[in-house]
Amino acid sequence: PLTGEKTKTLGYACYLSSPSVLLPDSSGSSELVMYIFSPLYPVKSTVSILRVQLIYITIIATLLALALALYLARRISRPIKNITHSAAEMGKGHYGIKFQGGHYSEITDLANTLTNASRELEKTDMYQKDLIANVSHDLRTPLTMIKSYAEMIRDLSGNNPKKRDAHLAVIIDETDRLNILVNDMLNLSRMQNRTISLERTNFDLKATAESLLASYDLLAEQEGYKIKFNCSAPMIVNGDEARIKQVLSNLITNAVKYCGEDMVIIINLKKAGRKVRCEVIDHGAGIAPDEINHVWERYYKSSTHHVRPTDGSGLGLSIVKEILTLHKANYGVNSKLGKGSTFWFELDL
Repeated sequence: PLTGEKTKTLGYACYLSSPSVLLPDSSGSSELVMYIFSPLYPVKSTVSILRVQLIYITIIATLLALALALYLARRISRPIKNITHSAAEMGKGHYGIKFQGGHYSEITDLANTLTNASRELEKTDMYQKDLIANVSHDLRTPLTMIKSYAEMIRDLSGNNPKKRDAHLAVIIDETDRLNILVNDMLNLSRMQNRTISLERTNFDLKATAESLLASYDLLAEQEGYKIKFNCSAPMIVNGDEARIKQVLSNLITNAVKYCGEDMVIIINLKKAGRKVRCEVIDHGAGIAPDEINHVWERYYKSSTHHVRPTDGSGLGLSIVKEILTLHKANYGVNSKLGKGSTFWFELDL
């Protein structure tokens, strides 16, 4: 049995609740009550230390987060600022600028897209300048001829009916040429703006081609061109007959310009499944592979072409492209250097 003597256990003072001897109760068990007293000064000191450490950790974490945020912000904003600066330069007309990307795929994709847009704008600007130069040249030539022959009629041939009629014929021809050029430009602009509507009918493409080729008989007789037309049966297609006739005329005129020394132009009409395929073939110099996709552009001239002095606005193939696009028709060109070119299109039967 324990008495009321004082003991020490684990640094805490333990006291018995009673100095008397513990005896078993009626149930045969003994009860012992122990009271432990401990001061809270060490706990408060620990809490104070933890509070100071937490403040230090919070300040350090905040400074690190701020530094990381500034670094990431600069890392993201620097390429965006560069892109903005390059875009401002492009807006001033300095095309062909290469946009610099950043460290993130989204910014890199944006820079690549803007670089491609800058290149396309540079091409468009170049085409626009070429268009203005070519149109100015084409307009100036007939106007100069008209003015010159009008002055000749005034000063020289006014009283000579024969010379006067010859000079007037030149003025009329140049006026017609000028009218063709202006009409081609207006029609091309209308078709590109989709303000022109097609008058679709069912017609015989063979008969349309034959009526068109009749107008080239004089050219064949006077200059020795050999135009061969191959078609075995009527070809009934659906489309705007007048526009398709214009397509054929422009393709044949183009073949006349570039037909080569043999001066042979071949027109084939044949069925291809549920479509009619029209081919206009020449044996000229052909088109380089890297230039073949540009032949449909306004005033584009292949480096391998040597143009014969024939009339034309320089917009023929561009008009062909727009008309066939309005018809939703397939079209294209196959060409080999030194062997000639084949321009083709297809219409639904």
